[in-house]
Amino acid sequence: MSTTNAFASVPRLGAARITVAELSFTAPAVVVSAFVAGANGSRIQRIDINALMTTTAGMVNLFWFDGTNYRLFKSVDVDAVTVAAGTPPFQVSLIFPEGIPVPSSSGGTLFDELVAASYTGDDFDVIVYGGDL
Repeated sequence: MSTTNAFASVPRLGAARITVAELSFTAPAVVVSAFVAGANGSRIQRIDINALMTTTAGMVNLFWFDGTNYRLFKSVDVDAVTVAAGTPPFQVSLIFPEGIPVPSSSGGTLFDELVAASYTGDDFDVIVYGGDL
C-alpha cells in the first residue's frame, strides 16, 4: 500500500445519455458507458443525474463493469415529475467528498468502468465529474 495520498491531477468529465429501459440488476444488456478510468486510475467526486423530460417513478442504476461482469454500484430513486412551466425535470447530485477510487484495468481485470441504465426507459443524462491520477 502506498504511503502517500493519490490526488487527481487531471480533471475529467464523463457523460452518458440513457434512453432505453433496463430491468436487470445483475446482467444488464442495455447500458451506456459514463466513465472509464484513466491509465493510472481515476477518482470520481460527483455524479449528476438529469432527466430530459417528464419522468415516471423508477430509478437509474449505476454499475461497475470489468469488460465481462457487472456489479450494481447504486440505484438512485427517481420521482415522478411532470415537466411544465415552473416545474423543472427531475435532477439529483451524488457527491463523494473523499472521492471514489476507480482503478485502471491495465494491472489486471478490475471494475474500471461506470455504466448507467434507466429502469423505466425515461431519458436521462448522467454526468460524472472526476479526475485521473
